[in-house]
Amino acid sequence: MPSKVEFVDEGEGSRLVLVLSNKKDSYYVVTPAKCSCPAATYHPGQPCKHQRKHFPQVAMPVATAFESIRPECKWPGGLNGPVDKIPGEA
Repeated sequence: MPSKVEFVDEGEGSRLVLVLSNKKDSYYVVTPAKCSCPAATYHPGQPCKHQRKHFPQVAMPVATAFESIRPECKWPGGLNGPVDKIPGEA
């Protein structure tokens, strides 16, 4: 069995990839938006390893790629922006 089978629609420019599972008993359907593997089911909204491998041009969500994990403060008086220290930090 081939390790992957790729389908391309020339008219629309869309692509679909069938990826052979590790057990070699089934294929996962992979598109830039979705994958049928178990990891994609357990982590919705995050690209799985199949999507990252076969569709590297698809960007990661902005929140996970560039934003700080520190919360934004909305202080009265104009002191807005990221928190310098999270409560409990020295």
